[in-house]
Amino acid sequence: MAVKYIVIWGLTAIAASLLAGIVAGIKNRDVSYWMGWSFVLPPMVIALFLIPALKQPRPAPRSDDDDDSA
Repeated sequence: MAVKYIVIWGLTAIAASLLAGIVAGIKNRDVSYWMGWSFVLPPMVIALFLIPALKQPRPAPRSDDDDDSA
């Protein structure tokens, strides 16, 4: 019985992540950020629907490489 709930949660998390990726792209938001958080917490898709779209260009991803600052 527990396996059924785990599968339902997994499918819900994957569906929420895919939906968040599509909506984030439409609203000009950081797609990977919203897909990641919506996978961990599927209700984050609701927050994404409520925030307005960005008018300026999409934020550039930051590099974690220390050599880039030199």
